[in-house]
Amino acid sequence: MEQHWLLPDRFQTDLFDTSKWRLIEAKVACDRQTLRAALGQLYDYRFFYRRRPSLGVLLGARPTKRSISYLREHRVTTIWETQSGTFRDSVGGAWSRLRRAR
Repeated sequence: MEQHWLLPDRFQTDLFDTSKWRLIEAKVACDRQTLRAALGQLYDYRFFYRRRPSLGVLLGARPTKRSISYLREHRVTTIWETQSGTFRDSVGGAWSRLRRAR
């Protein structure tokens, strides 16, 4: 995982998985306003890539089913950290192989 600088606007992505070509926006909160902001950022950042990456939102806790459905409707995978420090996702584990930084 790495971060990318998106030029000429000088935005920096939160996470980019180059091995699977996935763009991930990280947010702590799971409220509707935060998810809308994450969705907007992902679609804005995706514009900078000639080859369009898959999109994901990494959250600090499991969001509601409605929130997961909202993101899924926009083709965005939801990833969240569990209380034990592991990660889960909305697509059966395909995206949740993240590790917490120490």
